[in-house]
Amino acid sequence: MHLFLLLLCLFCSSLHAHDKKVLVLIIASDNQPVYLELQKLWRSYMHLDRKHIEAYFIKGDPSLSSDYAIRGDTIWSKTVENMVPGIFNKTLISMEAMADRKGEFDYVIRTNLSSFYIFPRLLQFLKTLPTERCYCSYPLYADDICVYGSGAGIIMSSDVAEKMVRLKKLLFHVNHMVADDTLIGLYCVMAGIDLIPSPRLDIPSLEAWTMVKDNIPNDTFHIRAKNLDERLRATDEAYVYSQLVKMFYR
Repeated sequence: MHLFLLLLCLFCSSLHAHDKKVLVLIIASDNQPVYLELQKLWRSYMHLDRKHIEAYFIKGDPSLSSDYAIRGDTIWSKTVENMVPGIFNKTLISMEAMADRKGEFDYVIRTNLSSFYIFPRLLQFLKTLPTERCYCSYPLYADDICVYGSGAGIIMSSDVAEKMVRLKKLLFHVNHMVADDTLIGLYCVMAGIDLIPSPRLDIPSLEAWTMVKDNIPNDTFHIRAKNLDERLRATDEAYVYSQLVKMFYR
């Protein structure tokens, strides 16, 4: 009996040693009603598994007296709040804000408000990825050539994030020229890190949700619920997102 308990403890310790912890950075702002609603929906599930998932909204405030400030579940960065260069600035400064916790996180996921994650499935997917030199995202193509990964959900191993922070000055030198996901992709190309394709289910409309809601594949962990009609984002998109929360986080 004692031997059985010892083996059980060793087994449990082994499982614990291989637990993954993920830092999730969610591009956010407060300048549209849909963004405020999606933040509420994110908060309904983003803190449920703090052992494995630590999630923050990342926002810009050029009036900050320091480079960054962590307030609750939001990391504020001293930068303009816009697409370019704001999103890349927020991403890099937020990773810098967490740099003193080096070694605590296995991966960094940079995503956005319209993305929905089924975190238990995500943690299973992470077991298939390398723990170093990992750059994983939904591939975007031009003329049948994969150019870089979508910024809606970029998975980086912690060493990639740390190296980008160390190259902050160089990357900030060109961040005003290209979108954030393009710049991250270019950095990985220059570093010789190949893109690992990541699956994603897109739900661009209420009609699409009606068709797919009963047939979501069991291995799907990332769903992008962004409505292609900007006028319907605050209604249809928020509704679809709320239904996903109810479906997977009752």
